[in-house]
Amino acid sequence: MADRILDQAADAVIYADRTGSIARWNSAAAALFGYSPEEALGQNLDLIIPEHLRAAHWQGAQMLTRVRAQFIGRRRHHQ
Repeated sequence: MADRILDQAADAVIYADRTGSIARWNSAAAALFGYSPEEALGQNLDLIIPEHLRAAHWQGAQMLTRVRAQFIGRRRHHQ
């Protein structure tokens, strides 16, 4: 049921794992970016990130991973 809801969403829904591998790509994402789910699934997010923005994107992703790890560490420490 969740798959059907995501596929019918008017907004593009893209999910990628921590390595950037695309695991979810709905029909709105296909319409927006021009790649079918078959073409996009399993590909890296670099597929849709312009080359001149990739370094900044991945730096931001690394920063979020560090901040998340720090936050989780603090939560566990205070429990």
